Amino acid sequence: SNCALISTARRPINLPGLELFALDSLPEESSLELLLKRAPRLGSYAADAAEFCGHLPLALEVFAQAVYYNTLTPIPELLHRLETHRVRLPAVESAIETSMYYLSERTRGRLLHLGVFPGSFEHAALCCIWQCDHVAVLEALQELLNISLIEWNELTGRFRLHDVVRRYCDFRVDESTRDSLSLRHAEYYKRVCDSTDELYLKGGDYITRALLLFDTERANIEAALQRSLTFSDKAAARLTVEFVNSVLYCGRSRFNVRKRINLLEAQLGAARMLNSKNALISALTNLGALCSDVNESERAIRLFEEVIELAKDDGDDCRSASAVSNLASLYRKRGRTVEAIQLHQKALKAQEAEGDLRNAVITLNSIAWDYVALEDIQKCVEYFKQSIELSRKIDDRRGESVSLKDLAFFISDRSKALALLDEAIRIARDITDEKVEADALMAQAFMLEQNGDIFGAIDKGEAASKIFTRLEAPNAALVAQAIAEWRQRLIPEK
Repeated sequence: SNCALISTARRPINLPGLELFALDSLPEESSLELLLKRAPRLGSYAADAAEFCGHLPLALEVFAQAVYYNTLTPIPELLHRLETHRVRLPAVESAIETSMYYLSERTRGRLLHLGVFPGSFEHAALCCIWQCDHVAVLEALQELLNISLIEWNELTGRFRLHDVVRRYCDFRVDESTRDSLSLRHAEYYKRVCDSTDELYLKGGDYITRALLLFDTERANIEAALQRSLTFSDKAAARLTVEFVNSVLYCGRSRFNVRKRINLLEAQLGAARMLNSKNALISALTNLGALCSDVNESERAIRLFEEVIELAKDDGDDCRSASAVSNLASLYRKRGRTVEAIQLHQKALKAQEAEGDLRNAVITLNSIAWDYVALEDIQKCVEYFKQSIELSRKIDDRRGESVSLKDLAFFISDRSKALALLDEAIRIARDITDEKVEADALMAQAFMLEQNGDIFGAIDKGEAASKIFTRLEAPNAALVAQAIAEWRQRLIPEK
């Protein structure tokens, strides 16, 4: 009478009185324990091996056996073979193929297409990948779910393929099919990014929604972007130009400088292949602005001058306004301040006429810095306030945060200046813009240091330094050096 029965099945068992448990992959600690018990020579490589095996007990057992019996093959080589599909796991493949027996012929083929997704995905994406309607997608997903070949998170409504199943699928797709799937995947996630940028440009709370959507799909977006960086024809080049444009705003908050430069260089290459004036002006302006931010001034000037030359033929100041504004800021840094103000005013007029108010916020901020160079602090404060007023009018929270941070430097009352920086930091955190947050934190650090509060300066500086390091910002080393100098001042002299 004291008898219990445990039964496992790929298909859900639905009988009265049964208690059901979903068997997931092993926790990392258990995976490592299993691997090292079966193949002790894995040593410090066990964590990588567990990851490549997807923490599946069967896969772990099979790979541990491969390690145990291939004593002459170095562990890194075995791991490389596993990662690049050259080590086969027959028992795992056999289990997957046994499960596939329960699928309809059409769904078997569709399962292999899921290898294009690097992470989780929503069912709407499959309408594009499988090129079928919503009903057909749900029917196929239900088949796959019923035999546990995909996982479904009921809370998020998203699906994912287990890593081992994904590798199985990817291994069995020919090159032509893989290229076709990659193109559909990129086209779909380019449209997703269009949506994130549309939300971002609405400002206010929409920025947070845009970044949340971007973060949810980030693995897919990055994979699709990476695939789109290589283009062999004009159709692919056009997709590259449009895709990079669609991640300009969210990517500014989510990608480090090196990644953004790589994307923009690919966009410029694609625009040159298309020989499209509009695409070239956009790509040159985007890359020039980033080069200016990271102090590659010579390159930035060449890029902006090319934009102005391209737009000159049409006599259209609006198309080159952003380039003119950025070029003016570079002129100011070289001491050509009066010329910079003239160019900034010209750009501002064109932006206001075109209704490009988001870039007008940036130009107003730049004019304020022109007057700093002329030591006219009254005019400087006036333009910062205009920038803040306009950013609030159009709900440009990032522009508001940047202008508040910059204005703080020129407020004589330190308590009011620190309050402005607190507000800038709060907004930056609301919209999860780490670069602006770190800039404002570092501004607070310098103000606190000037007030004699070295402990406070170090606290704010370290918070900024962590962000700058994570973002691979060009000024990360200088910030670390400033903090080290402040710490040195706390050491009593002997």
